[in-house]
Amino acid sequence: MKDIRLSRLPHEEVSEQLKKLVTGPRDSGTFLLIGEDALPYAYAFARALLCESPIDGDACGSCPTCKKTRNILHPDLVWIVPSGKIEASKREKEQEGLEGRALVMQRWEKAFKKNPFLRYEDWASEQKIRNLHIPVSELRFAIEQIMTRQYEARRKVIIIWGADMMGTGGNIMLKTLEEPPKDRFIILVARNKSSILPTVLSRSIIINLPPLSEEQILTFLSAQLNISPEEAVSVSGWGKGSVSLTLSLLQENNRVAKGIAMELWNILPQKDPEWLRWIETATEEVDSISTTKEIVKWILSSIDPQFSHLGSKPQQLLSQPQPLREITSIVEDVLYSLDRNVNPKLTLHYLINRLYEVYKKYVN
Repeated sequence: MKDIRLSRLPHEEVSEQLKKLVTGPRDSGTFLLIGEDALPYAYAFARALLCESPIDGDACGSCPTCKKTRNILHPDLVWIVPSGKIEASKREKEQEGLEGRALVMQRWEKAFKKNPFLRYEDWASEQKIRNLHIPVSELRFAIEQIMTRQYEARRKVIIIWGADMMGTGGNIMLKTLEEPPKDRFIILVARNKSSILPTVLSRSIIINLPPLSEEQILTFLSAQLNISPEEAVSVSGWGKGSVSLTLSLLQENNRVAKGIAMELWNILPQKDPEWLRWIETATEEVDSISTTKEIVKWILSSIDPQFSHLGSKPQQLLSQPQPLREITSIVEDVLYSLDRNVNPKLTLHYLINRLYEVYKKYVN
């Protein structure tokens, strides 16, 4: 999807709500978009806010500002994204002189242009990031940008992707979130609100993205992403009402991984020999490390609070804030090991034993 605008995204009611905010009387504000597919909506909303000649609250797509925002080049559209320790390659260090924020943003822009429905797990896995979070230094940078006048547009927009990864560091932004300067707009993006500080929630206009119907997903994939109906139908029912999850499933490795990951919740209470059978199934693919990483990511996705009501009772219990934090930490450790080519079978043994500890604590 090369030209992302509100009118081209599948949540029509959400798009209409955002369009009204663009044309409304507000001259500043803080907005929080919550949902698995919230990232492209934040971007489309920002484009509409910055557009020189918006059409019914949506970006026109043709003005100089729209052309720049389409290519992630506009100086008045500032991005804050979760990161961690990212190592620059020799070329990036010597030829491009990239490090710190510049390195993270160049990598992120490439990933976002490739997939505007980018998920936390895929971003962390691609960049080999452990302990994905938004550093306090980035939040300070966000405050600095909000307080700095715009360069070209009549407005300035700061998008913070991963508001549920700010932690207590989000406290330093409270005054800024409550009263952004005139013509400054802050758009927070989160998968769910359970990990967001109540003080941040209370200062934001909250916009929830409910799960889409299977028909909405199929229509969007066919019309906007040129994916054949036959291909989309094969996985749309597994997408839990989310375009990003459905897109992930269209990769063959992911289809295999999803099925294996779902088995885990059935065999976890049974211990050996079911555990060993599950590990053998999970690692018998040719590209075992890649497949194993997808299995691990799907295990985490299956207890996403936004979709927990669709899962089993154990999955619903494990989607609560405390067990979810513990499982997320375990998954990050496992993905970190796999990125360093640790044997997949040994890694899955470690994973299933650690998950069983959490399972016993919160389910049994």
